[in-house]
Amino acid sequence: MPARLDDAHLIYVEQEAVVANRDGRILVAGAPVFVWRQAGDHYDLLGLDSLFGMIVEPTSRLVRPVPSPLPGRALKGMRAAALPDGWWLVTFAEVFSVQTPKRPNVIAMWVGETDGTSWRALEKLPAVADTLDPLRFSALAMRDGRVRLAAPVYRDWRRPVVQFSRDDGHWTVRTDDVGLAEYAAITVTASSDLLAVARPDTTLPDDRNSLFLYSKAPKDSLWTPHPRLWLGGQDPVHLPLFASGGSLPVLLWTTGSMLRGSSAWALSLTTLPESANKPIPLPASASTLATSSRADGGVIVTFDRLGPTRELRVYEYHEPLRASLVYSKPTGYRGLVGVAFTSNRAVLIASRPAEPPRDPAVISMIETHAWRCR
Repeated sequence: MPARLDDAHLIYVEQEAVVANRDGRILVAGAPVFVWRQAGDHYDLLGLDSLFGMIVEPTSRLVRPVPSPLPGRALKGMRAAALPDGWWLVTFAEVFSVQTPKRPNVIAMWVGETDGTSWRALEKLPAVADTLDPLRFSALAMRDGRVRLAAPVYRDWRRPVVQFSRDDGHWTVRTDDVGLAEYAAITVTASSDLLAVARPDTTLPDDRNSLFLYSKAPKDSLWTPHPRLWLGGQDPVHLPLFASGGSLPVLLWTTGSMLRGSSAWALSLTTLPESANKPIPLPASASTLATSSRADGGVIVTFDRLGPTRELRVYEYHEPLRASLVYSKPTGYRGLVGVAFTSNRAVLIASRPAEPPRDPAVISMIETHAWRCR
């Protein structure tokens, strides 16, 4: 169904973060946000720069707007994690509002907490001298008060990884040289931090992007490299993503073209990769991956946004890692997709462009599926 604020207003939120809280409410955060007001037989775009996203309620057909913590400023790269008290911890970048480059220029990184109505504990993160790309931020990882966010950065010809960390309530930032990092994903377990990096294997004569894993103890500063997880070669690795809401981390990625991967893969990291399981294939052409998990299971979504039918596929997975296709369909969606998994439903967030000329240019779509992981 279309995302509505009320009977007269539709909303679009670029779904950069889609995170459920324990009460079933779902935060959808990102930029841009468009609000459309119905005016007779057409819709008018409202010039709002004061919204951060929307809250999808479990028992309402309407969504609630989330106010911006910095009204009037351009924000991008929203990432979120659910807090035990029903709030969300959110990180985001403040960017220059007037610019033409595809890669937004970051002024500052911020962190705050929201319940969808108000904000608290808003503060700037430590500054970095490198060029951050909000389009390449990892998901926000949190466990027992430890928080991690990773991003490849540009430093002349090098591509190190910046890591923002919160330990004992204190934020720090450090930069690690792990090769020419194209993508980075990070997660936290009870005993370690895990960093997955897609980069060329420079020991080979020709490799476009392979997949590597690094680990460290929570209080350590140096990453331990492990044997290569996946050889990319002429089918480069893209979009590594941890499904880390369950008891064991699952690493996802695509291979093939940057714009339209020919395959998607999942690997359960029950141990470090010296004795890891083999990756399992998720048959799909995928331009976008999304995942959400609870306990020992969850959902993985692949979306072929550049294919002729723009097919959406939903897989259910369980530990030990078994994945099965439970839902697929051609769509009229575009752009990103997101998914949030609650105790009894899976909620997909997608984008639908206008069809008749008088429709809004793009709106958020909400698909709710009854779900109970078996």
